[in-house]
Amino acid sequence: MTTQTNPSSEKIHDALNLLREAAKDKKDELRKTVTNQYSDLKDVLGGFGATITDKAKVAVDRVKQAAEVGQEKTKEAAKAVDESVHEKPWHYIAGVAVGALLLGYLLGRRD
Repeated sequence: MTTQTNPSSEKIHDALNLLREAAKDKKDELRKTVTNQYSDLKDVLGGFGATITDKAKVAVDRVKQAAEVGQEKTKEAAKAVDESVHEKPWHYIAGVAVGALLLGYLLGRRD
């Protein structure tokens, strides 16, 4: 028994082959377009990344400088308080006593 091909099935087969070839061409074209667009996008984002990195470095440097200045001012203030306490210790003792008395009074009250 021999198998004969139907003319309509040959047309369908030819149409499918034509569609397959067209899809392959479009796939390559689409791939090239996406690759080109992606490289453009990558260039743009790369520029932003460098800018952001530079700004972050500047910000970190400024924070470090501010921390150093704050540390120096804190040391100076502590030294000034230490000298003042050594010159007039009874003023500070009285201040601490009054503060403790007020705190004890406020916490010991019943509302």
